[in-house]
Amino acid sequence: MRKVKIAAMVLSVMGLVSFTATAATADGVSGQAPFPAAGVRTWSGPHDCGFVAPQIIEGEFYNPRSQVQPDGTQVVADVAQFKTRNSACGDSVTATLQTKVCGFWGCSWRDISGAKWTARNVPANGEVVSPLITGKLRGGTNSYRLALDATINKLEAESEPGPGIIGMVRETETTYSNAIKLTLN
Repeated sequence: MRKVKIAAMVLSVMGLVSFTATAATADGVSGQAPFPAAGVRTWSGPHDCGFVAPQIIEGEFYNPRSQVQPDGTQVVADVAQFKTRNSACGDSVTATLQTKVCGFWGCSWRDISGAKWTARNVPANGEVVSPLITGKLRGGTNSYRLALDATINKLEAESEPGPGIIGMVRETETTYSNAIKLTLN
């Protein structure tokens, strides 16, 4: 299994956004490793809604894969996993399973299915693993990916005239898993 970790760190005090990506493979695993179990874990930590400490939502992606349902139907499946630090002050996260569709005017990504976590479901400091997100596997060979939208608070100041008015603004950052080609058998 290949897993890509995307860290979306919003430095609310400085107004900077940083993304890092690293790739790793599971050692000693024959075939694909199973998806992690769904659930929510929380732990203690700062919780000031982004006024002093930055709000951080880190997404961890598992490549979409083809699975056979108990009724014999072949579907595309994936899970969303994210960790939070100093979040949950109205923050929300949306995970969307997408497929690439090409036509006369070019290619675009279309939503298949997804999951959403509202402010009530996003822990201030913790980790969330979604239930399995599945969608229809299209005929032939097609590309699939998972998109993760994280909406957080960001401290922002006007630059002119200095030092400016400081206030909280909502900001949404989107990160994506690898695009994987799957074939309907």
